[in-house]
Amino acid sequence: MEIVIVPLHRRPAFAMACLTRLYHAAEKDDSLHFHIAIDAAPHRVAVEMAQEIARKVGPERVQIVRRRQSFRGNSYNVMTSYKEVINSGAEIIHLVEEDVLVAGDYFDYHRQVREIAPGAFSVCACRNQFWPLDGGPPDEEDAIYLQSCYQSIGVSFTPDKLAHVVEHAVTSFFVNPLPYLRKHFPDSSLGDAYREQDGLIYRVIEAGECVSAFPCVPRAYHAGFSGYNRAGTALPGTTEGQARRILTMTADELNAQARSYRDYETIALDGVRKPVTRTLEWF
Repeated sequence: MEIVIVPLHRRPAFAMACLTRLYHAAEKDDSLHFHIAIDAAPHRVAVEMAQEIARKVGPERVQIVRRRQSFRGNSYNVMTSYKEVINSGAEIIHLVEEDVLVAGDYFDYHRQVREIAPGAFSVCACRNQFWPLDGGPPDEEDAIYLQSCYQSIGVSFTPDKLAHVVEHAVTSFFVNPLPYLRKHFPDSSLGDAYREQDGLIYRVIEAGECVSAFPCVPRAYHAGFSGYNRAGTALPGTTEGQARRILTMTADELNAQARSYRDYETIALDGVRKPVTRTLEWF
């Protein structure tokens, strides 16, 4: 069994596009179970989408959790979800945020990487955004590379690795993350930057001298041109129409909608790629 955590909040079109892709994967793979975590004060459509995927996939494979408490950002929702599922018996625990679109070979990729890099703290299926668009790895579908960093998009853990994260899922971090991070990770190269759950996990990896696995050719991509950390121009039309457009937008179109970070790169969501079989050293 594998559990896919999907945190939802107030971006209904992205949620609809994301869940459309996840349902496509779940139709063909009954080992996938979903933990849909709806943050406090969500958009109505996000709730409806969660209920719809539960009807389609089956209530035995979908758990919907409604948060009654919240803090700025998604740290509380994501890390509380990790605490809720870590003892579920799942072999792999995935996090797919609502603005991430997964390819048809997404879950196969994660399993393949676990075979060739079992010691990786996390496995990411998206482009490593710490590298510039024109400075990434060679275009080799069957290869991954390892790096001591972390990003919270299209990512998975094994429960033993995630245990090092959930010990920090405490109120003092959620309420005032910067003093918490300074106290527990005083030597981090991040300094005071990256204060949410992704920055905390980066620090856990860094402090433990661990690595994350990244694809040379991604199996998912980040499409969130607007959100609480990113300024972007909203799409016109209904939620359904916006979701359909998000699923087909090119990289140029995504970047045109963005007003801050213009670092989007798409992939063929239903493309046929070689399985991952090797680790590449390239930087």
